[in-house]
Amino acid sequence: MSSSKWIIPTIAAATSVIFIYYFSNLVTPTKNTIFSQKKKKKKKQNCNTHTKETNDATNDIKATNKSISDTKDTKDTKDTTAPILQETLLLPNGEYVGTLKNKQRHGTGTMNYDNDDIYQGEWLNDQMHGHGQKEYDSGATYIGDWRHNQKHGEGTYTFVSGSIYTGTFENDQHHGQGTMMYANDTEYEGAWKNGVREGKGTYTYANGTSWTGEWENNQQKGSMFG
Repeated sequence: MSSSKWIIPTIAAATSVIFIYYFSNLVTPTKNTIFSQKKKKKKKQNCNTHTKETNDATNDIKATNKSISDTKDTKDTKDTTAPILQETLLLPNGEYVGTLKNKQRHGTGTMNYDNDDIYQGEWLNDQMHGHGQKEYDSGATYIGDWRHNQKHGEGTYTFVSGSIYTGTFENDQHHGQGTMMYANDTEYEGAWKNGVREGKGTYTYANGTSWTGEWENNQQKGSMFG
C-alpha cells in the first residue's frame, strides 16, 4: 500500500512535466526557431535592399544616358553660324529682297536690277547659285541652274525671237546635249560646244525632212538624210 501511495503521485507529476514541456514548445518558439526566423527576415530585407539599390542604380544610369543624349542633341543642332535673315538690301545696281547671311545675298530672294532685269531664286555668298529664273529687259528668259552668276547645268532659255533652247549649259553657254526649237519651225537636236552646234546632231526642216551627221563650228560636216 505504501508503494502505491508514492507511485501514483509520481506518475501524475511526470505527466504534468511532459505536458508543460510540450505546451511550452508549441507556444514559445525555440532559440533555433527564433534565429531561423530572424535569419529569413534579414535575408528578405537584404534581398529587398539589394533590389532597391539595383533599381536605383539602373534609374541613375538611364538618367545619365538621357542627359548625355540631350546634351549631344543640343550640341548637334546648335547653329554656330550667323543667323539667316530676310531683309531688303539696296545695292548700287538695284534692290534685293530676301534672305541674308553675313550681310550678303544668301538663300532665296528676288533681285530687281536697275536695268529692269529680274532674278528670282537661290543665292550663295552674294551670287546667283542654285535654281532660279531670270527675266531680261530684252524679253528673253532663262529658267534653270546657276553657278557663280552664270547659267550652268540644266535649263531652258527663251530668246526674244521666240526660239527656245532646252538642255545643258556651261559657263553661260549652250554646252553638251540640247535641243533648239527655232522660231522658223526648224529644230536641231544634238551636241553643242561653247554655244554652237558641235558634234553629232539632227537638223529637222520645217517640211519634216531631216539631216543627221557631224557638225563643226555650227556647220554641217558630212550627211545622212532621213
